[in-house]
Amino acid sequence: LRLVEKPFIATSDVAWSAVERRPREVFFRELRPEALGMWTGFREGYRKALKAFVTEMPSEGYRLDLVGKGVGHKQAIKGTLGKIVRIPSRFMLAGDEFIKAGHYQSSLYALSYRKALKAGLKGEALTKEVGRLVTNPSWELLEEVVKDTLYWTFQTELGPAGKIMLRARKAIPGSEVIVPFITTPVNISKRGLERTPLALAATAYQGAFNQLTNVEKAEHTGRALLGSLVTLAVLPYILEGKVTGSGPQDPDAQKARRDAGIQNYSVLVDGQYYSYARIEPLATIVGLNADFIGLMETMSDGEKVDIATGLVLATTKNVTNKTYMQGLSNFVNATADPERYGEQWTERVIASTVPRGITALTKVIDPEVKDPTTFLEVYQAQLPFLSRGVKPKRD
Repeated sequence: LRLVEKPFIATSDVAWSAVERRPREVFFRELRPEALGMWTGFREGYRKALKAFVTEMPSEGYRLDLVGKGVGHKQAIKGTLGKIVRIPSRFMLAGDEFIKAGHYQSSLYALSYRKALKAGLKGEALTKEVGRLVTNPSWELLEEVVKDTLYWTFQTELGPAGKIMLRARKAIPGSEVIVPFITTPVNISKRGLERTPLALAATAYQGAFNQLTNVEKAEHTGRALLGSLVTLAVLPYILEGKVTGSGPQDPDAQKARRDAGIQNYSVLVDGQYYSYARIEPLATIVGLNADFIGLMETMSDGEKVDIATGLVLATTKNVTNKTYMQGLSNFVNATADPERYGEQWTERVIASTVPRGITALTKVIDPEVKDPTTFLEVYQAQLPFLSRGVKPKRD
């Protein structure tokens, strides 16, 4: 996505620099070194990913959301069994290393090229300076590169509210079961909202009061413009039902929707639904629009006047329906309506106590979908060989 956004950001900087009568800060010519850096980084990323998978340690520091998850710290289960149980977390760490390497090099090449261009260099002198900066970057440049890398890997340090959430999760026993991840989900939601038409108004306001740097103004405007174009592009397909959101609130209506073969947060192609939920931050942009239109269709004429309420509800539905927010969403539902959701939530909590590696092994050995009738059977259904003692689910 960063390569697609670059022309929009550079175009925005042209407009801002003309209005403010200042030199350019972002350049179209950064696109080529940015792409080259990403290619170089991904090639290096394969090696880092393999090393991280084997050693269970990240190359630099810790990924915030993996601390306390059995990777990169004291391990509860030692030896070969522990390595098998932690396979899902090891794959997460390896994937994180691969993506991080690509974005790091992409940021390094692009920002080095920008710095050399702003120095007025051309031709061979420009090439040599970029090479020098990439090979031996200054601390100032490295800080910019790391900041940009954290942005694109959804690991930017959280603000005051996010830090309160992190501290609360650490202080409240059992809260990790309800909210296993915080840093990445919050950043993903932010990245999606930054690419909505509403972000244009926010950028104009912040720019008017000098709350943004020149580069930030160009980036915020360019990303919001691209997101607005995506909105316009998918709107006809949402209205036709070819792009779906979270669907109706009513459980019976949701069941009827599933029975009809309609899949939430998906795109209909040749009669088959394909999920777009993991293509972030674009998934947030598309999902927000689909949820907003879905809500407007269920509102009365009087309710439709309150567009702000619709936007808030659409945003809430979109965020709480994300996979990584299901724990919190299910907990809220169970608390609000324990008769309907309480037992289901308890079963999920029990099932979550079994390491994912063991659950994955169980599904390989016994792929039948189970229909447990007691909490003990819920736990039993997650364990290799013992799962065969739980009756299969029948349609």
